[in-house]
Amino acid sequence: AAFAAAKEAYGPVNFVFANGGTIGTLKPIHEMNLEDMRAVWGCNQEGPLMSFVAAFPHFKENGGGAFVITSSYTAAMPQCVFDLFPEGVGSLYTSSKAACTDLCRSLSGGYGLHTDHKIRCYSLNPGFYTTKMVQDWADHSGMAGPDEAVDHEDAVQTAMALQKEAIAADLHRAARERLRRAMCRLRGADLPARRG
Repeated sequence: AAFAAAKEAYGPVNFVFANGGTIGTLKPIHEMNLEDMRAVWGCNQEGPLMSFVAAFPHFKENGGGAFVITSSYTAAMPQCVFDLFPEGVGSLYTSSKAACTDLCRSLSGGYGLHTDHKIRCYSLNPGFYTTKMVQDWADHSGMAGPDEAVDHEDAVQTAMALQKEAIAADLHRAARERLRRAMCRLRGADLPARRG
């Protein structure tokens, strides 16, 4: 229903940014119950997957599109979280974000530019941004907060602008490289370019 409303208000849906995430409860993983775990995986993994499923008919109607998932640099470097939270807090978060990155790779394989679907799939893996979740993490660990304050809204706007540039250039090599370099400057971002 949300995509139909967006289409009616703004025109064809050809770009979806699944930008949600939660660490859930700040308990060690061995103290979590199934409800705690489902809350994290429901938001971090099922949310992007269901967003893709809901967007797919619109992408198909348009002959392709772009789907972006916000993962986390902790997906590739979970030790960063473990250094801050040695008791296992964050283990579920890092594994759910690694699943987001793998979901993106899988979607690229099955729906990417080399297929009839022509859907570009990207995983953004940002570092610590100035969000409530990061501040809660910092408060829990006794840290002062992120070393470098990165305005989250600026990062999202930059990512969207660069993505539109890449789409307009049909992912020309130079546009892809500018997008990758710019996202890396946003601290810890990674944009897999494999297979669409």
